[in-house]
Amino acid sequence: MLSEFLPEFLAALSFPLTMRWGTGEAPAFIRPVTSLLCLLNDQPIPIAFAGIKSAPFTTGHPILKPTRRRIATPAEYFEGLEETGITLDLEERCRVLADRVKKILPDDAVYQPDQLRQLAATVEYPEAGLGGTKIAGIPYPLEIVSQVIQNLKCLPLYNGRGELRPEFVIVVDGRITREIRDGFHWVLESRMEDAGFFWKEDTLLPVEARLKTLEKVVFQESVGTMSDYGRALAELTGKLAGRLGFDPAAAETLAEAGRLAKLDLTTSSVREFPAVAGIMAGRLLELESVPAEVCGLVREHLYPKFPGDRLPKDRPACLLACADKTLHLCGLFLAGIEASGSADPYGLRRLAQGILELAWQSDFRLEWPELLAAAVRAWGRPEGEAARIHAFFEGRLANGLENQGFRPDVAAAALGGEGRSVTSAPKRAAALTALLAETAGTARLTTFSRITNIIGQAREKELEAGQVREADFTEAAERSLFEAWRKVRPEVEARLDSEDYPAALAQLARLDAEINLFFDQVLVMCPDPEVRRNRLGLLAELDATLRRLGNLRRLQF
Repeated sequence: MLSEFLPEFLAALSFPLTMRWGTGEAPAFIRPVTSLLCLLNDQPIPIAFAGIKSAPFTTGHPILKPTRRRIATPAEYFEGLEETGITLDLEERCRVLADRVKKILPDDAVYQPDQLRQLAATVEYPEAGLGGTKIAGIPYPLEIVSQVIQNLKCLPLYNGRGELRPEFVIVVDGRITREIRDGFHWVLESRMEDAGFFWKEDTLLPVEARLKTLEKVVFQESVGTMSDYGRALAELTGKLAGRLGFDPAAAETLAEAGRLAKLDLTTSSVREFPAVAGIMAGRLLELESVPAEVCGLVREHLYPKFPGDRLPKDRPACLLACADKTLHLCGLFLAGIEASGSADPYGLRRLAQGILELAWQSDFRLEWPELLAAAVRAWGRPEGEAARIHAFFEGRLANGLENQGFRPDVAAAALGGEGRSVTSAPKRAAALTALLAETAGTARLTTFSRITNIIGQAREKELEAGQVREADFTEAAERSLFEAWRKVRPEVEARLDSEDYPAALAQLARLDAEINLFFDQVLVMCPDPEVRRNRLGLLAELDATLRRLGNLRRLQF
C-alpha cells in the first residue's frame, strides 16, 4: 500500500517554485531528486519516484562530507546527517546562522529576521561572511540594490533608521572561499550596472506619457487594461476616503495617488526587479516634483506583499493599499478566475488576507459587501456581480479569525451577527472570547440564550412579535424588564454603533436579574395573542440587539 501511495503523495506536493532536470520527464519538484530513502521502523519500503528507486542509503553534505552512508533505522538517519555535515532542523540552522552573522555584524547594523530565515531554509550547513559595495551617489532607489543582494541569496544590512548599508552578509552552504566571495561581488556589481542603465532609460519618459503606455498593458482581457485599472483605483479610493470621513483634500490626494500608482509597470527597472514596483513609481514621481504626499502613498501602496509583511506607514496609505487589493481581487473574479483547492496561482487568498489585515489594523469600518460592490462598480460592471465574491470573502474572514486563535464556534458566532462591517468580526470574537473566560460568563450567555432561543422558536412557528406597548404589560416582572431595558438601551446601542462590544456587554449585564426573573415568572407563549405579541415584541427588541453581538446560538458553552 505504501509503495503505491507514497509516489502519488510526492507527486501531489505543491511548492511556490519548482524545477525540472535531466530530460524533463520526471515530475517537477522543488529540487532534483537524486536518491530516495524510505523506512517503516527498520523495514525498507520499495518505492520509485522521478526515475529513482529507493535504497537504504543517504549521502552527506556535497562539499563538506560527500560520503554515502547506509541507514538501517530512522534514528541512524538523523544521527548520520549530523555526522555528515547536514543540519536537518530548520530552527537549529536559523540559530547557527544568526550566531555566525552576529560575529561579523558591523556596529549599528541590523537585518530582517524573516530574510535570515529564508536563507537558512536554502542551505544544509550555513556559513556567513561579510561583503560590501559602494552605494553612495546611486541615483536609483536603493531598494533595487537590496533586491539584487537578496536575489544572490545574501542578507542586506540596514542602519537604525532602516536605510540600506553598503555591507551585506554572504550566506553559503558549506564554506566561504576567496573565489566565492569575489564571485558574489562581481555579480552584484554587474547587476548594479544593469540597474543604472535601466534607471537612465526609465527616466527619459515623462510621467503622463508613461501613463499612456499602460493602455497597451492588459490586466485581464475581459476586464480591462492597466490604464483602466488606474482610473478605477482613483475612483474607488476617493469614494472609500469619503465614506471613512477623510476630508475632501485628503480624498483628492488619495484618488490622485490611485491614478498614478501603476505607472512603473512599463519600466525596465520593474520588469527586471519586480519587487521594487510602487517604490519605483514613487521615485519617478519625485523627479517631476509631484507632491510628497502622493509620492509617499504610491511607494507604500503594495504592502503587505505577503502574510506577516509590514503594513503601510499611515492610515491614508493603508486605505490606498486596501482599495488596490480589493480592486485587484474583484477584477480577477470578474475575469472568471477563482481559487480552487490548494491551487491559487493568482494569489486571491493572499489579496483577501491583505485586505483584512489593512482594514483590521486601520479600523476601516466598511460593510464588506458594499466594499466589494464599490470595487465592481469602479470596473464599470453592475454591482450585482459582486455577489459571486461573497462566499469566498466570508470564508477568508472565517479563516482570518481562526488564524488569530479564535475558536471555530466563536468565529462562527462573530460572523453570524447582524451587520457585516469588516472590522466587527474580530472585535465581536474578542469580546465573546473574553466573556466566555469570565467566571460569570457562561451564566450570562445562558441568560442571553433564553431570549435568542425563544425568539428563534417563535419564528419557526411563525408567531408574530408585536410593537411593545407598556400599557399591555400584565406582570410586574415584564414591566421591570421593560423599564430596565429602556434605561440601558441608548448606551448599549451607542456602544454597538462604535463597535465597542465589551462595553455593550457590560451594559447588557445589568439586565441579568430582570431577564431571569422575567422567564421565571412570565409565560411568554400566553394563550392570549395580544399579550403574547407584546411579550415577544419586548424579547425581539433584546434579540435584535444581541444579534449585533453575534449569533449566540452558534456558541458552545
